[in-house]
Amino acid sequence: MNEQRKEIRLDYKHTIIIELEAEQPDDGEEVIAICHSVDVSSSGLQLTLNQPVEPNRMLFISIILEQNSAEQLADGGNSPERFNLVAEVVWQRAIPDSTEFRTGLTLLHSEETHFADWQAWVQRQL
Repeated sequence: MNEQRKEIRLDYKHTIIIELEAEQPDDGEEVIAICHSVDVSSSGLQLTLNQPVEPNRMLFISIILEQNSAEQLADGGNSPERFNLVAEVVWQRAIPDSTEFRTGLTLLHSEETHFADWQAWVQRQL
C-alpha cells in the first residue's frame, strides 16, 4: 500500500459508527455499520468494515473513544466520548481470506461537526 498520510498514526482501536444509505431510497430506514479503527490521525483513519463502499463517498461517522484511552485516564474519564464527523472514503481493499475490507477515510472540516475537537484530542495523545 502506498503511504499517503502526512500525520503520525496512533494505533488506537475505537468503535466507529457509520451512517450508510438505505438500499431503497424511499424506505426511510437508517442503515448503520459498526466497526473498529485500525489506526487514527488528526485528519483520517483506517478501519475494518464488513461491506464495500465506493471511493469518494461522503459519510457521517461517529468515533467513540474506548474507556482506556490516555486522555480519559488523565482527566478521570471526563473527556468527550464521541466525535461526530464527516469523512470521505479514500480507498478500500478486500482483506485476503476474509469477508471484511480495510478502508481509508479522510476527515473533512465542517463547522457542524467535532472536527476541531478531534484534532485537539489527537494532538494531546502525541
